[in-house]
Amino acid sequence: MNTVRVSRRHAPRRVTSDELTAVLEVIAPSTRLIVRVLAHTGIRVGELRELRWSDIDLDLGLIRIRRGVTGDGGTLSKESEPKTPAGVRTVYIRNGLLDDLRAHVQTAPMTGVNGLVFPSPADPRKHFRENTIRRNIKRACEKAGVQHFSPHDLRNTFATLAGRAPGVSVRDVQAALGHTTPSMALRYMKSDEEQQTKVAEGVASQLTAVNQPGTVASLDARRASTQ
Repeated sequence: MNTVRVSRRHAPRRVTSDELTAVLEVIAPSTRLIVRVLAHTGIRVGELRELRWSDIDLDLGLIRIRRGVTGDGGTLSKESEPKTPAGVRTVYIRNGLLDDLRAHVQTAPMTGVNGLVFPSPADPRKHFRENTIRRNIKRACEKAGVQHFSPHDLRNTFATLAGRAPGVSVRDVQAALGHTTPSMALRYMKSDEEQQTKVAEGVASQLTAVNQPGTVASLDARRASTQ
């Protein structure tokens, strides 16, 4: 059977809960928790690959983002710290994801302070390859009959869902993503048809009185009485 080659570059999109669930059910076990962490935290794939157990506090439920890597194999490039000060940050983990990480540490091949949280299955001293993550996601999407998505789309998904949470501001999302300005975070906060419908309905409900018969006339009369 021929498989469709998917470019890394495509219009960014939000992954739905149903799509994510379907993919997680069929994805390679080595990548399942990786996908969950990316979706639940919005961290960059390079930041995830460089995570060490010393960066995670399983008691407080937090991850300290301090470093990242790019490339694979011979082209692997370690970054001692994120490119901007905003990239150095703390993200929080809760509920089932925290439980899964606690279970993950019990089977991790290297759990010392320098042990990689997600090492290469072939060599625990090496980083999990980004190409492998992308390939496993692609295969799982095909198997589940889900539109292809990338690790970066999971970052988009996090930003969009975080922006909808009650009491969460754009600056809160900015801090979680490690962006230097709110405008950068806004680029990730996608609005779909459902949300736009809610926007229209919300505004319409507040303007209903203006559209009632006689409302404009009564407003004109009120203005005249004050002159």
